[in-house]
Amino acid sequence: MDMKKQKGFSLIELLIVVGIIGIITAIAVPAYTSQKDKSTATSALASLKGLLSGAAVALEEGDSIADYVTALDGTNSTKYEIKNIGTIEDATADKVNGIKITIAQGGYQGNVITYTQTGTIWACETDIKESALSLPGCKGAAN
Repeated sequence: MDMKKQKGFSLIELLIVVGIIGIITAIAVPAYTSQKDKSTATSALASLKGLLSGAAVALEEGDSIADYVTALDGTNSTKYEIKNIGTIEDATADKVNGIKITIAQGGYQGNVITYTQTGTIWACETDIKESALSLPGCKGAAN
């Protein structure tokens, strides 16, 4: 019997490779999406923390949180949009002295992170309850 040298791959070998790639993709895509959502929420928290020092100065100077948020973009709005993150606004409508951010993208879209001030202490609260997301120092979040 003459055995010819095989050139290329057989159909079954190609199907196995395509199947393996499909399995890896099915595992990787949800993990990537979850990480992207977590980074959006963490970025929102970092942005909010960065604005707290300015808010504290505004309060010490006798301005309100609403005045401070209005000054961020120079309009008469008490809301300030942060690109790819969400909206920062005065939280006095919620009967507290503070700032809140509403997340605008990803799996946490619509969730709120709020910093309120009591004396000189700022406290963080959130309605994000997912145990996979850790927002250190935020009451209501899974730590």
